Amino acid sequence: MDPFQKPSLYFVSNSLYNPKTNQTASEYVRFRVPNKKCRWKTADPARISSVEVYKKPDPTMWDRAPRRNCCRILPTKKKRSLVIDAGVCSHADMVRPLKSSDCLKLKEI
Repeated sequence: MDPFQKPSLYFVSNSLYNPKTNQTASEYVRFRVPNKKCRWKTADPARISSVEVYKKPDPTMWDRAPRRNCCRILPTKKKRSLVIDAGVCSHADMVRPLKSSDCLKLKEI
C-alpha cells in the first residue's frame, strides 16, 4: 500500500445525548501511529487529532431510501479538530464518495 494513502484511525472517545437540543454529540480521537511524512498540496490531514460529530435523531430514516445522511463541515476555533453536522440531505447537497480533491476545500487546520 502507498504510505501516503493509509487511512487515519479514529476511535470513539466520548458520546452523549443532550435532551435540550435533541442532539447526540460524539467525539473521536485519532490513534497515533508513526507515519511517513507526506508533502500535501492542501492542509495535512494528519494534523486532525479529533473529530466531533453532531446528529439529531431521525426515527423515520429507516423508512426512507436511500438511507444515508449528509455531513457538513462546521466552522470551529478549536485547533486540530474537525467538526461535522450529520443530517438529512437537502436538494442542494451532493451525494457522492469523498474524493482527495475535497481536501482542497478544508482550510488549514
